[in-house]
Amino acid sequence: MAEPLLPWQQTQWQRLNIAREHGRLPHALLLTGPAGLGKFEFARLLGNSLLCEAPGVHNIPCGICKQCRLAMADGHPDITDISPQEAGKVIKVDAIRELVNQGMMSVAETRYRVFIINPAEAMGVAAANALLKTLEEPVARTLLILISASPGRLLATIKSRCQQLAFAVPAAALAHAWLSQQLGEQGEKAADLLQLASGCLGRGGTGLCRVACWRTGPKRFSDPTSSAN
Repeated sequence: MAEPLLPWQQTQWQRLNIAREHGRLPHALLLTGPAGLGKFEFARLLGNSLLCEAPGVHNIPCGICKQCRLAMADGHPDITDISPQEAGKVIKVDAIRELVNQGMMSVAETRYRVFIINPAEAMGVAAANALLKTLEEPVARTLLILISASPGRLLATIKSRCQQLAFAVPAAALAHAWLSQQLGEQGEKAADLLQLASGCLGRGGTGLCRVACWRTGPKRFSDPTSSAN
């Protein structure tokens, strides 16, 4: 499959790979950083990697096995996305309680169960307190991934029980090189698009990616950071 990692995600992926190789993958991750850096896609890729039947170099999922096909179709039963039902609303406590109930169920020895909470700051106090039970009593081979562009809004008790993985806005030169490659024959537009996006990918929701799609059309641009995360 094509390289699914963005250039500014390589270090974070390598860090997790080292932890996996030593059997120290945490039970809970908190992905932080400005919106528009592809944190949600990173979380999905990690979940896919943990379930893939034949991961390749650096544990990149193969993209062709049954588990990968289910994950890429957003239909894998062991990857659950939890988000507000409407943009700007809170994540309801019932959704977190369901996560807790599912998380307590055992999984096959060779499988993982992955829950992605996005954005984590959308949890109200009741939902956050409900999540603490799972964070305090982790279940084997269950991974919680919290995504937040505003980690200061999270309860301190939530943050203290997660391993934080920070994502930063890439340097202008790196963003320019990546965008030029994505634009292909229209790569000369990269500088103009970076300027329209205020020089970074992390501002204004999907920032640069939205600008590129507007200029080139969806068929001309692969948008791996299509969420606001």
